[in-house]
Amino acid sequence: SEGPLKKRSCTDLFCCLLFIVLWGGFGYIGEFALVNGDPERLIVPYDQKGNPCGLDNQTDFKFIFWLDEDDQGVDATNTVCVTACPESNNDTIQCPPEYQEDLCDGNVTYKTSPFAGRICLPRDDGLVDDLVN
Repeated sequence: SEGPLKKRSCTDLFCCLLFIVLWGGFGYIGEFALVNGDPERLIVPYDQKGNPCGLDNQTDFKFIFWLDEDDQGVDATNTVCVTACPESNNDTIQCPPEYQEDLCDGNVTYKTSPFAGRICLPRDDGLVDDLVN
């Protein structure tokens, strides 16, 4: 017998060519984005006013810190960029000058550890739970 089909042919050539063209287009878009864009803005944390920590006018303030107002716990939306992570409960935080009066003065600090070179991660599990939940 000659098999199920006597006359066989390649039916996926068009789909294969379309697949190659699409991947070429994706590659072009990716290269264009890397050359003309600023991919670092995708990975830096932003403070509560929308400023990127470590970029633009905050180059010295590269860490994100969650404020603990009046020792009531932290809120994931209440953030500020700082120069260094506080290592004890008595440390003061250095904020950008435009934030000093309304956000940084009088706020309670807590023990943190630098994480990923950009985040002041609380050492207290209760504060971490506040951020996650």
